[in-house]
Amino acid sequence: TFFFFYLARGRGCPMTLTAMGCYRDYRGMRVLPNLIMNQRGIDGFWANYTSVLPSCATKAKEMGYKYIGIQYYGECWAGDYFARPLKEKRSCIDLKFRTCQKMGPYRICSGKEWTNFIYGLQEYKTYRIHTCVEKMTPESK
Repeated sequence: TFFFFYLARGRGCPMTLTAMGCYRDYRGMRVLPNLIMNQRGIDGFWANYTSVLPSCATKAKEMGYKYIGIQYYGECWAGDYFARPLKEKRSCIDLKFRTCQKMGPYRICSGKEWTNFIYGLQEYKTYRIHTCVEKMTPESK
């Protein structure tokens, strides 16, 4: 579980996420049912790649979802549950485009094509003081 702070639309959006892991997706049997945002193909996407997770989490929380998945680097999938496949995949990447760690508190990762990195959204119970930043800042809980 980790906590991040992200400046979105001029307001601070603290949130706690739980990294659930990297899972293969299938057409007709999606791990998460709803595509709520797609930043792929937008001008400047790769320069702002690190904003995908906090933007996705913020939007999903506003829509009332419990889980999110980052797929194909910039797609945000969401749902109230996720259909966990039998096997976890190793084809997710971290912010430096390396293979994502299988375990650890700072797993900020993305799935590649047809692969999701799944996070559980949690309500934050305590406020922490942070300096306003433009990118996410994880910290252990």
